[in-house]
Amino acid sequence: MANSLYACPLPRLPAIRRVPVCYHHILPLPLVKHLQCVVVGAARGVLTVAIANTQHVETIAPLEKITGQRIFAVLVDEAHLRLLIARLERNARQTHRWRVGRPHYLHRLQIQSYIDFLTNEAYPCG
Repeated sequence: MANSLYACPLPRLPAIRRVPVCYHHILPLPLVKHLQCVVVGAARGVLTVAIANTQHVETIAPLEKITGQRIFAVLVDEAHLRLLIARLERNARQTHRWRVGRPHYLHRLQIQSYIDFLTNEAYPCG
């Protein structure tokens, strides 16, 4: 019974659906996936980190060294944590696509025309 979530001194956080965008990049995604923890809040130099397993409590000290802030751990349901991490992954893929890709509202030929105009290749002077 010592490993039971109810016997643990950590507070439980009810079902959380989203991680606020401002906390997405506090920890790198590979570290989040490896440690199975997500930053869900912050206040006055303390980060609130959601974990699903009481055995992950030992990861708090390394997280404090990485972030330079104190860590307040809360327990969440394991299924909810997996969903949160999946949403973070999906968000990272979407933002990566927007940063790397061309704007969807411009056709490739329009972009080439703008580049030619700006580099003065299409309309050479005199």
